[in-house]
Order: sequence, then structure tokens, then C-alpha cells
Amino acid sequence: MVYCVSDVVDQLDLSAIESVYEEEDRGQPPYHPRTMTKILLYGYCVGVFSSRRIQKRLAEDVAFRVLAADNQPDFRTISDFRKLHLKALEELFQQVLRLVLEVGAPGGGTARRVTAAGNADSADSGSFSCGGWRKYAASGH
Repeated sequence: MVYCVSDVVDQLDLSAIESVYEEEDRGQPPYHPRTMTKILLYGYCVGVFSSRRIQKRLAEDVAFRVLAADNQPDFRTISDFRKLHLKALEELFQQVLRLVLEVGAPGGGTARRVTAAGNADSADSGSFSCGGWRKYAASGH
């Protein structure tokens, strides 16, 4: 799933997020917005929503380390990125859902819907095929 998330985020239009950093001249350069988006999206996919827990997984979990290119942003950086770009991230998650519906989702496991507040609703199912994802999305989730 980690490579799937990476590939999906690489296809997204992140111009709303990236434009914030184009003129930044002070201090250390920030972590790349695409990298931060991958970390957050993957965290949401695997049920890790807290910026502190994401930071911990960046140190311990190979999948998170792959997405972060072995960088380890601290929890404040992750939290600040999420707060600063909340509206744009909501729109990106809608893009991801549309992409998943177009190409089909991998089967297996539990599907999660993340609300704007960072809460997750779980849709328990043994297997979610592309048709399962369509039914899930069409049911108003």
C-alpha cells in the first residue's frame, strides 16, 4: 500500500500547497509538501491520525520511512503542516477518492473514511473490491 499511496500523491495537483513555499527564504528549507502529504495520507490509510504517533512511526516503521525518504519531521512540523493546509488536504482527499473510484481499489481489509476533524469511520468488510468502494461512496460515506 505504501507504493500505491506514493504513486497516487505523485499524480495529485498540489499547487495550492506548494505555492505557499515558493517564496520562502528564511531558515531551513521545509520538508517537501509532497512528502508531508504522503506521510499524512498513509497515516490516515493505516489508522494513524495523531501527529505524535506519525512521528513515532517515522522512526520505527519502514513504510513511513520510505514515504519520508528517511526524513523524520517532528510532531509539531506534521501538525503545523496539517493545520496550515487543512482546506487543501480536504480537497486532495476528494481527488484520491475520485481516483480510487476510477481505477479501482485494492481488495482486503477495512475501508476508512476520514472526516475533516481527523476522525475515522470504519466500514467493516472482509474485502473491498472496486465495486465495494463504489457502493461505499454512493451510500453517503
